[in-house]
Parts: sequence; structure tokens; C-alpha cells
Amino acid sequence: MTSARPINAAFTSAGTFTLGALPPVVAAALLPQTLLVPGEAVASLLFLVLLG
Repeated sequence: MTSARPINAAFTSAGTFTLGALPPVVAAALLPQTLLVPGEAVASLLFLVLLG
């Protein structure tokens, strides 16, 4: 059995949160102003489906 590693778990969690948040942020940066709100909604749902 292995021991708990809370520091390692915290850094792993922070890294996965950052990588998971990155695609919608990139989509928002690339979308034109007129399509920002609907495009971001669609992109966020699409990334949630793709990333699980």
C-alpha cells in the first residue's frame, strides 16, 4: 500500500484544472466579438463533452 501525497495531489489537481480551462479561454480569444457569447457557450459544452 502507498502513502498519501497531498502536495503531489494538489499540484496534479491544479495542473489538470488549468489544462481543462485552457480550451474555452483560447476559444474566447479567437472568436469575433459578435459571436463571443453563443460561440463560447457552444465551445464550452463541446469541450466538456470531449474531455469528459
